[in-house]
Amino acid sequence: MLEPNQRIEYQIVKNPLVKHHLGIIEFEAKDADKTLVTYTIELQVRAPFMSKLILAQLKSAIKLGFSKLAKTV
Repeated sequence: MLEPNQRIEYQIVKNPLVKHHLGIIEFEAKDADKTLVTYTIELQVRAPFMSKLILAQLKSAIKLGFSKLAKTV
């Protein structure tokens, strides 16, 4: 689902390690030049011991992505 300037919602499908992955990114304008970004992930993996590893990788990738984005703005 996409609500321009407000929300992006996505799912990862057909991943052998993941049963369910829903990502929701919400944007809230705070000032003319500031936006609050809230990123929520629902995750259910096929092997319970994998959840911490997958979440750590996702967190690292998201932080890197937002860091690169902030430098371009």
